[in-house]
Amino acid sequence: MDDAEVVITVSAPFWTMLRGPGAYRYWTNPCSSDFRELVFGLVDESPNHIRLLRNRWHDGGENAVHQHYWEAGRRAWAWWRFSCPLRERRMALKFRAEAEAIIALGFADEEERAQIAAEGIIEQQLAEARRAEER
Repeated sequence: MDDAEVVITVSAPFWTMLRGPGAYRYWTNPCSSDFRELVFGLVDESPNHIRLLRNRWHDGGENAVHQHYWEAGRRAWAWWRFSCPLRERRMALKFRAEAEAIIALGFADEEERAQIAAEGIIEQQLAEARRAEER
């Protein structure tokens, strides 16, 4: 073998992969902090950041969260904020536990209702709320 020069050709500069319709959407990666922010809530409550999260939710975040995060009796923060109508959000605030609200407002199917009842998820959420109040 002789010392031949190896040339790697790239169809486009690497920075173009960071923009445009085929760009990698890092907020759809379950390991990223942006994904966790869609699931568990805000880090920064500025209006610009909420607008950014709304755009990310509608630009693939919703599908990624539904694919990678599912827990009986719970919904992602962004689901409550961006997909659930305001009327239902206000009604959900009247309940003591999130699982109670999901069942009462009709967001849970029969399988999820049975799992919530079998595992005692409402009682678990009430106990978590009591512990949080004690701190």
